[in-house]
Amino acid sequence: NSELQWATVAVDQSWICNADFGCAISAGYGPSRRARRPQYQWFFAGDGLITTEALLNLGQFARSRQELEFILKHQDPATGMIWHEISQSARHLDWIGKFPYMYVHVDLSFQFLDELLVYVQRTGDIDFLRTHWKQIQAAYRYCESTVDPVSHLPHIPESKSGANEQDKLSDELSLSTAWLSTSRSFAAMATLVGDRDSAAAAQRSAELAAPLIAPRYWDEKSNFVVSAFTQDNRPVQGRTLSASSPELLALLSSEQRNSLLDQIASADFQTDWGPRSMAPGENYAPATYAKGSVWPLATASVAQTFWSTGRSWQAEAIWRTLFPGQFLDSLGHLPEVYSGSFYREQEESVPEQTWSSASLISITTEGLLGLGVDAAGHRRLRFSPSLPASWNSLRVRNLQLEKSALSLEINCSPGALELAIDNRGEPFALDFNPLLPLGAKVLTVKLQDRSIPFSQVAPEADARYETRPAIAASVPRGSSRIVIAYTGGVSLLVPLPAFKVGDTSHAYKIRSVELDAQTIHFHLDVPSDRASEILLRSAHSLGRATGARLESGPGPHTWRLVFDPRPGVLGYSAAEASVEVAPN
Repeated sequence: NSELQWATVAVDQSWICNADFGCAISAGYGPSRRARRPQYQWFFAGDGLITTEALLNLGQFARSRQELEFILKHQDPATGMIWHEISQSARHLDWIGKFPYMYVHVDLSFQFLDELLVYVQRTGDIDFLRTHWKQIQAAYRYCESTVDPVSHLPHIPESKSGANEQDKLSDELSLSTAWLSTSRSFAAMATLVGDRDSAAAAQRSAELAAPLIAPRYWDEKSNFVVSAFTQDNRPVQGRTLSASSPELLALLSSEQRNSLLDQIASADFQTDWGPRSMAPGENYAPATYAKGSVWPLATASVAQTFWSTGRSWQAEAIWRTLFPGQFLDSLGHLPEVYSGSFYREQEESVPEQTWSSASLISITTEGLLGLGVDAAGHRRLRFSPSLPASWNSLRVRNLQLEKSALSLEINCSPGALELAIDNRGEPFALDFNPLLPLGAKVLTVKLQDRSIPFSQVAPEADARYETRPAIAASVPRGSSRIVIAYTGGVSLLVPLPAFKVGDTSHAYKIRSVELDAQTIHFHLDVPSDRASEILLRSAHSLGRATGARLESGPGPHTWRLVFDPRPGVLGYSAAEASVEVAPN
């Protein structure tokens, strides 16, 4: 709660009212340092869009709309392109003519349309779409204008840049997957305003692009993806976090998808303070700004990918790495970027970057809590909480659903999970998919003491990696209670990160955990200079372990799975272990 309150303060402090431009979100605060721009007390559309999502998760709908209107106010009227950054003093300069900062980032127009759909789904504000539909269409036409007629994927004009502004590129994996999501987002918004022709055309664009992305970017030799291609069509070397895109993963085979996730979860990418933007190898430079450094923004994104792909234990471990940074420099604020080799801020890092704090809010709300609202005519709530095993309860208050609010409270006891709902508005549809101990078997689900149907596995879940049942219910006005009774299962007690400035990474990294019948298989990277232990909890006895020692844990129904140190590369070595689980 304290961490979220600090992040909320940071987001509130980013709201600046400028006499020339009005009020909007700034990118953060920090010194200019030599000849650089003030870091970053300017208006950035990208930072504003990321922070808009945090505002939505905080229930600040009016301010979210104000930010989106501010962004549209400065849209390029000639092309429909969404702008990149505006100095606080831009009214007194030839900002667009003499400076290169305004209309330079191709990817922001794609990002704007995706975030706009999120805004409408969360608020139900279809009137915003109707009011600004011509500008929204113009932004989509700009995105369309970048699409190559041969490859059917976006191409970056020579005078512009994509998400990677460090290198001159012809196309990016992140931009191609953005085209896929943006076409779908625009189709959904066109449907809401009754523009059927535009919706159908955008949907066709998505269908055309989808099968072309994996062949373009998958590299069989490295068993990884290429993040981008240069202007002369050479692949950019290096394994990067662009591989963690949910849109990309949905296009790959299960073998390719699991291989990428296992690699991203490994010590090649993961540090104790978050994932590196690039893994060690060619072009890797962890002390530089963008080739191996650690960004809280990317940390939140990667955690979300692991939650959305059914790997909650890895997601929780990554999510936890965000919190220590709030007290590293500017009290209660997350910095922009860390070194990838030692726990310290990069030299260029802003001590208070708005999108870092905003991403902490959003990943906690959308990832850990698994909250999703569709208020655009549906009045539907998705609640897929992934409670850490060390938590017995959770309360969410003042959750906005259209024009009413509701509260959710979870209480856990051995073999049971109870959800209490206080709904102050009209009835709504609930999709409830809570995380249970791995391998647990659901016995009954009751709503108001009446049994209701359920599925043992949610549609997006994989029973090998996590246990997450699917429950659909119509929730009436007033107080309601859903009780899940289950038996069996094993939980991992994810440790809190413990490191100080100057440390290298030393915590184990779980690549994957897989349940096969009554055996749990662990694949992980362990530090070479010290023993590692995984703390497990199970209401039933654990059986024989191979590959590691199984010992009694510090509390009831807990066990330690201990790995001895072994020689390795870059301070880590690969390890495997299996643990037998007693039948339910």
